[in-house]
Order: sequence, then structure tokens, then C-alpha cells
Amino acid sequence: MAKQALKARIGLAGEFGVASELLKLGCDATVTFGNAKATDVIVYDSQKPHLCQRIEVKTSKRKRFVTGFFQKYGDKTKPHPDYWVIVYIDENNISHYYVLTHDAMGQVQMDRNG
Repeated sequence: MAKQALKARIGLAGEFGVASELLKLGCDATVTFGNAKATDVIVYDSQKPHLCQRIEVKTSKRKRFVTGFFQKYGDKTKPHPDYWVIVYIDENNISHYYVLTHDAMGQVQMDRNG
């Protein structure tokens, strides 16, 4: 399998896994599709559809994640995800989920980048 195809499948597995976990918790969640999207999963309240939460999902089978945080969201005045979910898929194909607010993700990236 081509490296790019595997990467895309792993990314989709993470996005659908996040949506699945949210649905199990009773949230209304849906995966968005397309290459130019800024949000991977949307959580919404059917009674108040204007109060949706945007989630960016990053998935990897390695312990390193590429977020593109400052390239995409360096300008704080532009729209950004409300939450980030980092999904690590281990050697046994078990998914581990780490949830951060957008501000917390920015702090982690700053600390990581030095």
C-alpha cells in the first residue's frame, strides 16, 4: 500500500474513532469531508445548532504528530478549532485519545518548539 494512502486511512480512522467515542457519550457528532477543511469533527446540539464545537483530529502510529499549528492558526483572529484530539494508534491497533483545548494545544506546541 502506498505511504500516502496508509496515512489517509490512519487519519480517517482517528476522525471516525473520535466521532464514535463522542456518539457513545451521547453527543451529536459528525465527521466532515474534503481536503480544504479546517475542522475534522463537529459536535452540535440539535436544539441549538449555532452552538457547535469544532474538533481538529491528528492521528499517528508513531509518537510524533505534525499539527501545523502555527502555520494554520498563528493568527488568533482567524477561526480555529475549539478542541484538538491527538489519537495515537499503538502497535496493537489500540487507539489512545488525548483531548486539548485550542489554547492548550498552542502552549504544547510552543513548549515543544522551544
